Parts: sequence; C-alpha cells; structure tokens
Amino acid sequence: KRQRDDAEGRNEVGSSGDMRTSNLWPSPLLIKHTKKNSPALSLTADQMVSALLEAEPPIIYSDYDPSRPFSEASMMGLLTNLADRELVHMINWAKRVPGFVDLSLHDQVHLLECAWLEILMIGLVWRSMEHPGKLLF
Repeated sequence: KRQRDDAEGRNEVGSSGDMRTSNLWPSPLLIKHTKKNSPALSLTADQMVSALLEAEPPIIYSDYDPSRPFSEASMMGLLTNLADRELVHMINWAKRVPGFVDLSLHDQVHLLECAWLEILMIGLVWRSMEHPGKLLF
C-alpha cells in the first residue's frame, strides 16, 4: 500500500512512454448546470456550429486618428480602450454560446476570468493570419 501511495504522489511513466502526473487535480472538476433540460445538451453538431457562427462578435475598430501625434501614451490609451470594448463583446459572445447561460453565474464568471486572455489572443491571431508580419488589433 505504501508503494502505491508513493507512486500516486509522483510522476509516473505509462507503458506507452507518456508522462502522467498523479494528484495534479485532487478532485474532478464539477460543472453544475442550473437548467437540467438545457437546449444546448440536445444540439446536433451542425446546430452547434451554426449557433457559434451566429454568436461571432462584431469587428471592432480602434479610434486611431492619424492626424494626432503618435506617442506611447496615446498608443496605450488606444489599446486599453480597444481591450475594454473587446471584453464587453466577449461577455456578450459568451452569453450566446450554447450552454453558457445554463451554467451557474459563479461558473460563468470563473470561466471568463480564467480564459479572457486566451480568447482575446486567439481573436488577435485570427484577424492577423492574412497579414504576415502584422498584428490586426
């Protein structure tokens, strides 16, 4: 029993050579749906994709004015304003993702708190893909 307990507390290499970390997550992550008969649970793959496409946030443009002098402070102001508007749109987008509003408010907030940066970065990468060497904020 002691050997098994010791093995659970350290990294183990499985038979396929993959690295497994035991006790990384002490208990399974539980997500509580506030609605038992959530429509999101019964969507087909095509319906889910359609719902996600409809939830796409609008394109947001910066308020950059080329006639004003460029400075580090003005650039930081533009980026901060843009990020603020992106976050508002992200919250509205999340509310339109099937199943999101069926989660408890605590879980909704937690998901957005944990993933906001990744969501913004993926949007930045997506917009910039067709413009090599440039970032489209």
